[in-house]
Amino acid sequence: MDEPQEHQEPHFANYRESWEADKLIDKGLIHPTVSKVYTLENTGQAALDVHHNLHQGKVGVLCLAPEEGLGVRDEDKRAKHIDKINRFRGIWRLSKKFTHRARARPLEVVPGPHVAG
Repeated sequence: MDEPQEHQEPHFANYRESWEADKLIDKGLIHPTVSKVYTLENTGQAALDVHHNLHQGKVGVLCLAPEEGLGVRDEDKRAKHIDKINRFRGIWRLSKKFTHRARARPLEVVPGPHVAG
């Protein structure tokens, strides 16, 4: 009989791994992709959408900014990779709880500016 496996906590990047990932992002070799950005007032909906795994890329919440893109420090670098950053913008998938229905309705996604914050 096999030995019971010890429970392991999910792995999160340590400082060095985070630093290396940041370098890859800075070089444009990997791109954090954005599905949708919510206003602070819609944080609950953002959390619900993430809970139901309806997003494809990152989900953002504007906390101190009235609009997207205000934290961009290098406009040229951002412009070079904006299509890859917004690759999943407006693309949503149905959660498992909706897939068993014969007529699942797609979520309404309000198009916004194609600039991630």
